[in-house]
Amino acid sequence: MPGGGPLAGGAPGGTALPIPLSLALVPDRPEGTPGERLRVQVVLTEGRDVTSVPMHVRFDPEVLDFVAATTGPALQTGSLQPILLASVNPQRPGDLAVGLSMPGSSGTFTGSGTLILLEFEARRAGGSDLALARTSVRAVTGEPLPARLDGCSVEVR
Repeated sequence: MPGGGPLAGGAPGGTALPIPLSLALVPDRPEGTPGERLRVQVVLTEGRDVTSVPMHVRFDPEVLDFVAATTGPALQTGSLQPILLASVNPQRPGDLAVGLSMPGSSGTFTGSGTLILLEFEARRAGGSDLALARTSVRAVTGEPLPARLDGCSVEVR
């Protein structure tokens, strides 16, 4: 959804200003073949004092199987000790629940970069949108920050 997303604030003359904070799903490559592993980065841009990122990633379970989630390079430096949980409920096979949290004692995240790496296995030929649902970027107060959310698509051939 490049160029899409919510707008916030207002400028003189009534024009909306784009929200600089964004969370996007970015595939390492847009195509794969059955049996291959596909990695999708969860990239945060312009984060400030972020303490958690709860999200759901919706995908087509006929095309993709969720395999694993790991913290991304943006969180593997410094004193941050993030907690990452990710699972698919068997009752909702195309709904990946992901929780990323930075406990208060380890600090907050400020900046841009890949927070999470998601790994899927391509099951069969077809396309799958990966969409962010029930997703927020939260600051120290626990309140959601205004953010643009962008999904992606992958194709299995």
